[in-house]
This record gives sequence, structure tokens and C-alpha cells, in this order.
Amino acid sequence: MPPAPTVEGRPNWSDKQGRILTGDGQITQLYTPERGFPFADEELPHHHLRNKTTTPAFRQWRKDGRTNELIAGAWCRPLFVGGWEHSDSTQEKVFNLQTRSLFIDIRIPQSSLVRFRDHTSLDTMSADELVLFAQRHAFAGYSVVSGSPPRCVRHHAIDWNYVGAPRPRPNKWRIEMGRSGDVWKEWGWPTDQFGQHVYMERWERLPNGSGKSIALRRSTPGERDAFLIVVGDHFNYIVNRTPTALPAPAPASLGAAAAKMARDENRAGLEALLGLRAGHGTVSSGWRVDAALHPWEEGLTLFGPGDITVSDAGEFAWHGQPWEMFENDFTIEETRALFLGVPSFSKL
Repeated sequence: MPPAPTVEGRPNWSDKQGRILTGDGQITQLYTPERGFPFADEELPHHHLRNKTTTPAFRQWRKDGRTNELIAGAWCRPLFVGGWEHSDSTQEKVFNLQTRSLFIDIRIPQSSLVRFRDHTSLDTMSADELVLFAQRHAFAGYSVVSGSPPRCVRHHAIDWNYVGAPRPRPNKWRIEMGRSGDVWKEWGWPTDQFGQHVYMERWERLPNGSGKSIALRRSTPGERDAFLIVVGDHFNYIVNRTPTALPAPAPASLGAAAAKMARDENRAGLEALLGLRAGHGTVSSGWRVDAALHPWEEGLTLFGPGDITVSDAGEFAWHGQPWEMFENDFTIEETRALFLGVPSFSKL
């Protein structure tokens, strides 16, 4: 096997994240029914994505009241530890926005901020740079929180890392909330023979990262799936890659798919694979993006005057396309003020 690609001499960021998440590979042996950790296919993060049932499933869970305020907020991740390694906010920017139901979670390695800052599109990168560019992450979907002690199962509707091969274990973890409600720990669900969890993520609330929230999902047939979430002063957006961008047969990982396309000189396929967009910003800045998977989107605004309409019935449209108001704490008047009172800047 060729050595893993590096960014500025550092080990592969995505591979390291995977080692931490799995406790350096322990999770395969730990997450089994025989050890007291059974799971159903419906718990797997890509079950509904693969079966194209995320829309009806999410709506049914909302109707059934499977919502929870415990971890609602805008969060950063100061620490991620598992196995013999850790990463922290000096190594990646993380913006995790969670409502009572939907989430968008964005993770960008700090090393890439320097390497790719002068690029204006995927077109300006070499094939080798595109392979390195695959080392980042964003995903969105529905968080089902239940039980005592509380635990969460996340179901992915959009996933940067999903290229056809589903994750074989649930994205499931125990929640330990701090007394202030502004910090909590995510403990990987299976434990080892000593009762220790396979990994831990420490989450801290971002400044102005609480308050009213809104969650929107693009509902236009034939368009790429997309989510927009606002919590307090923060927003995250995510737009899926085109379905035809997924390679066949399904590779083991996004990194493997990108490397193969580069070797095969499949430039168009490689750019389509990396076409998933996601970013974070603040409402108070005039909806300006301050962090994005595609760095050339940073500094732009999400939309401008006239782009969005909100009807008297609360129907939301962006560039004339309908978006489902999946969750909204605001009145119609407040919603209009939130989205329509924007300055005129360059927009995405």
C-alpha cells in the first residue's frame, strides 16, 4: 500500500479521526451483541440514506415527539480522545449545530486553512491537492435522544464521508451534561473490559450559541438535498453532492475513492465527489460565512435581499425553491425579520 497522503508533513487527518473514533480499532471487537451492545439495522447511520427514506422517517419521528432539548445549541469541540491519540481545537475547526431534532456538524482541519487558502475553486487544484482536500468532514441529519442516562443515535441524511459503503455500527453515544448546561461530554457507546468508553468528545457552547432555533430542508424534487440550521446567532448550511457523483462499486472510504480517481485521471469525477458544500457563520455579521469546506466561500454571505420569501402561512422559499420548515421557534414576523432584514453583500 502507498503511504497515506500528508498535509504539510502531518499524518492523514481523516485517518487519525477514524483511529480516535474507533479506539484504535477496538470498536469492532467491543460493539457486539455478545458483549451487551446489540443494535438493529435501523440504528445504523446510513440506513435511511441508503433506502432513500430520510424524509418520511424524520417527519414521523417529529410527529411522534422524538425530539429533545438536552444538547440543542451551537457547539465547538475542544477535545476528541480515543485509543492512544487525541485532537483538539488547535488541529481542527468544529461547528456542531443541533436543534431538538436536526443537526449539521462541520469539521475542518486547521492545516488545510493554509494550504488551500489561495484557491478559488476545485478547478485551481492539482489532482494531488484534490486528494488531500478530501480530508475534511461535514454531515447532517436527525439526532434521536432518549433514555436515562441519556443517549443519542444520529441518522445521517448528508455525509461527506459516505461514498456508498455504509458505516457498520451506529453513531451512538452517551451524553454527560455539565452542571452549567454549556459543556457536555459525548461518550462512545461501547465500553471495554474495564468499563471505559471507546472515545470521548468534549463539547462547549459557542458564544451566543443558545436561544431560538430554526431548521430548514430543501424540498424541491430533483435538487440536491440541503439543510440550513440557525441556533442563536449561529448558522450552518450543507448542500449534498449530486447522486451521480458516488462511484461504483462503492469504495471503502472517500479517501480511497479520491485517490483512485486521481490515479485514473478522472478529474470530473473527483471534483464531483468533492462537490458537497458546507459552512458556518453568524447572523449578526449579515449572514457572512466565516468557515467552509470550500474556503473560497468564506467571506461571502449566504443570501441577499430578495432571495428569500416567507408567506403568511409560514412557507419558506429560497430563489423560488420551497424549503420545508422542519422546526421553527420563531413567529412568522420574527422569521421574516431574521431572513429578510439582511444587508446587500456578495452572496453565495
